[in-house]
Amino acid sequence: MRLRPKPALVLITADWCMYCRMQKNQLKKNRELQRALSQVYFTELDAETTGEVVFNDKTYRFFPTGVATGRHELAFALGEIDNRLSIPTWVLLNEHFEIIFKFPGVIKASELSRLLESLGKNLE
Repeated sequence: MRLRPKPALVLITADWCMYCRMQKNQLKKNRELQRALSQVYFTELDAETTGEVVFNDKTYRFFPTGVATGRHELAFALGEIDNRLSIPTWVLLNEHFEIIFKFPGVIKASELSRLLESLGKNLE
């Protein structure tokens, strides 16, 4: 991202989340997302991944919250609203890794298309 700066769209998910699976299936069919990928990075972040992730020169780790459960620090850092993390959560970062948009929940295909369309216009 540092070599080719552009905004990043992050979808924070979890394996057990049926809404996340529904959202991911919707993304596969979304032509606007496929076109927008030339102007924006897109990634999915599993909120319960146990591996370390280095982001913006800081290492984030898994934080256990009980027996065989927990959350990843990066997912919480990016997606928390009022000290809570909803699954799924959408996060849009600018090219300087600053959060410019958060949306907890499922985004309808039409809303995602509008978001990507407005993002594309702002990048041109």
